[in-house]
Amino acid sequence: MKIDGKKLKLLRYKSGLTMEELAKSAKLSAATIYKLEEGTTLCHPRTTKKICDALGKDFDELFELVDDKGK
Repeated sequence: MKIDGKKLKLLRYKSGLTMEELAKSAKLSAATIYKLEEGTTLCHPRTTKKICDALGKDFDELFELVDDKGK
């Protein structure tokens, strides 16, 4: 699943978290957070849930799904 990396980055900033802090809270690597924010990797649904939980956000408010054409 492709996610809106810019929105993830913005919400992370608004939460006052560094990539490393979000990664630790979500039990992911900082490299994974970086790749998601840059849009260079797809996000597995379990990873999405971990990030939502770490940010205290619902899936719908956190991620705008993007189709294969980037829309």
